[in-house]
Amino acid sequence: MAAFVVSGCNAPAPPSGGDPPPPGDDGPGPVVAPDPVALLAALPGACSVDHWCWQQPTPRGVRLDAAFATAPDNLWLAGEAGYVLQWDGATWREHVLPAAPFRTAMNLGLIAGSGPKDMWIGGGELLYHWDGAAWSLRDYVPPGVDQELHGLWEAPSGDVWVTMEYGVVKRSIAGGPFQEIKVEPAQAPLSALGSVWGTAADDVWISGRPGRMFHWDGTTFTEAATGTYKAGGNLWGARKDDAWLGGYDGTLVHWNGTQWTPVDTGLGAGWYIKGISAVDHDPHDVWWIAQRSSNQAVTLHWDGTSLTTAKLATDVMIDGLAIVGGRWWIPGDHGAVFVKQGAGTALTAAIAPASAPFRAMWGTSDHDLYVAGPGTLTHWDGHAWARPDLAIQGVQAICGAPGAGDEVWAVGSSLAADRTTYVGDVFHRTNGTWSLAHLDQSPSLNGVWAPAAGEAIAVGNGGAVYRHAAGVWTPIASPVTADLFAVWGPDPDHAWIVGANGTILRWERATPDALIPETSPARGDLTAIHGAGGALWIASNELGSDGMVGVLAREGTGWTRRAVPHLLSADAIFAVSPTNVMIVGANNSGIVFRWDGTTFREESTLSAGSFSSVFQPPGGSAWLAGDNALLQHTP
Repeated sequence: MAAFVVSGCNAPAPPSGGDPPPPGDDGPGPVVAPDPVALLAALPGACSVDHWCWQQPTPRGVRLDAAFATAPDNLWLAGEAGYVLQWDGATWREHVLPAAPFRTAMNLGLIAGSGPKDMWIGGGELLYHWDGAAWSLRDYVPPGVDQELHGLWEAPSGDVWVTMEYGVVKRSIAGGPFQEIKVEPAQAPLSALGSVWGTAADDVWISGRPGRMFHWDGTTFTEAATGTYKAGGNLWGARKDDAWLGGYDGTLVHWNGTQWTPVDTGLGAGWYIKGISAVDHDPHDVWWIAQRSSNQAVTLHWDGTSLTTAKLATDVMIDGLAIVGGRWWIPGDHGAVFVKQGAGTALTAAIAPASAPFRAMWGTSDHDLYVAGPGTLTHWDGHAWARPDLAIQGVQAICGAPGAGDEVWAVGSSLAADRTTYVGDVFHRTNGTWSLAHLDQSPSLNGVWAPAAGEAIAVGNGGAVYRHAAGVWTPIASPVTADLFAVWGPDPDHAWIVGANGTILRWERATPDALIPETSPARGDLTAIHGAGGALWIASNELGSDGMVGVLAREGTGWTRRAVPHLLSADAIFAVSPTNVMIVGANNSGIVFRWDGTTFREESTLSAGSFSSVFQPPGGSAWLAGDNALLQHTP
C-alpha cells in the first residue's frame, strides 16, 4: 500500500530485567511525540512504477485539493493523479489506490469519513473506500456519461452521500450499495449540485448552482428560499440550527434553523470562500480561507457574534482547510502543504512548491545539468542548485556543443524598451562567465543549437534564423515567415529547423548563409526535433485522419508519420537511440510516451501536469522538466 513511510524517532526503551539504572542515570527521558510537520517535509521524492522519481518538489508536485481529519492521528490530504497522503499519528503514508477500469486523471478532491478504519475519497468519476486495511472502488461514473462528483459527506449514522451534476444524488445506507435520488428543483435550471452536510438521516442539506439549497427530510428534497447569492463553496454546520455555506464573489450565507441569510464579508468580485473548519467543532470558533489570486488570500473568523478577516500570506493557489490538534493544514498547488499554529496568520510551508516553471534542459552529465524557464536559469552540480547573476525574463531553449568545455547557449525573449514589443535574448556561458546579448530588431527566440565551440544557430518567431560565428551574430535569410520553434543537428555540418504550418528547413555548413526548404508531410505545428543513430524525429501537434497526434520519423530519405495513441500534445522529444525515443507534452496528464522500436509505451510519472522538456545527458539518466516539476529516471 505505502509507497514510502517516514517515521518519528522515539526515546530508547528502558533496560529490561531487574537491575537498577547505573548511578547518575535517571533512566529514559520522556517519549517525544512525532512531529507531523517535520516528517512531512522530510518525505523523499516519490517514484512511479516506471521509475520516474520526483526531485523538485518532493514528495510529489501535483495539486492537493482537500484536507480532512477526524482526529490528530487521522489526517488525510488528497488531490490530482490519485495523490493521497495519510498521517496516522506516527508516520506519513502515500496510498496507492486501485486503478480505475478506464482511463481517467484520478483527480481526487473530496474526503469524508468517521475514523481511520472508515474513510472515503473521491473526485471526478471515482469514489473509493478505505477500511483500515485495503481500498475498494465503491462507485464510479462510466465512460461517456456526462457526470462527475461534486460533494461527499458521511452522516453520523454511517450513510454516505454523494452529489453530482443535473440534480443527481447518490446515497449508501450503512455501507450498502449506492442508490440514486433525484433532486427536483422548484425552478429550473439546476446546473450542478455541490457540497453536502447534515446532522441526521432526516436532516441533510445540499447546495446547488446557481445559488440553490435543498433539504432532505428523510423522504424528499425540498428547495429552500435563499435569496440571490453565488454559492459553490463548502457546506458545514455544528447543529441543526447553525450551518454555513461559502461561495463565489465573497459570498457567505448562514442557516439559523429558520432561514438562510447572507453575511457581509467585505469581499467582492473574484474572491472565492473555501476551506471551512471549526476548532473542536465549536460553532463560536469557525474559520474559512478565501482567495482571489495566488498572492491574494485572507482568513475569515466567526466568533459567534461577528465576522473578521485578516490577510494570509501565500504565493500559490490553496484549497481546503483542516484544523485539528491546534494546527491548521492547508493544501495547495504544485504539492504545497502549509501549516499554521498559534495566533497570527503566518503560514509555514511543510512542503514548498517548486519556485518556477521549467521549459528547457541541457547538460553533460547528471552532475552537470542546466534547467531553464521563465525568469530562471539554474545549474545542478550533483549537490546544489546555483543561479547566474543575470536579469532573465524568459528562457525557451538551452544547449552546448560537444567538446566545447563549459560553453553553454540559452535563448529567450524580454520586453523591449518601448514595453510593447519583445527582443531576442541570448545567454552565453564561456570560461565560467555568463553574458547577455539582445539581438536588435529580433522577435522572440524559441530554439538554439551549438554545432561547435563558439558557434550557435538560434531560431524564433516570424521565420527568424540567426548564426553566431567568429564572435558575431548575423541573420540568415529565411524562405518562410512562419514561427520557428526548434533547431537540432546530427553533426557539426548539418542542422534541421522546424516550425509552424509544417515548416521544415535544412542548414548546411557548405552554404552557411542559406536555408533549404524541405518538403513536409505535415500542415500543423512541428514543435521539436531530435535524433540518434541516423534517425530523425519531429514532434507534431497535427491530428491525423485517425484522430490521433503523431510524430514524424526519418530513417533514410523520407518522412514517416507514426501515430501515438492517447498523445494529446507533443512539445518535446528526445532520442537516446533509434529504439528509445521519449515524447512529452502539455496536455498528457503527466504521461511519457516512449518508442521501443516497435510501439509507443506509456510511462507514469505520478503527475497530472505539463512537461515541456525531456533530456538525457551522455551516460546519464533521463530527466523531465515542466510546470514547477523536475523528475529523474532511475534504474
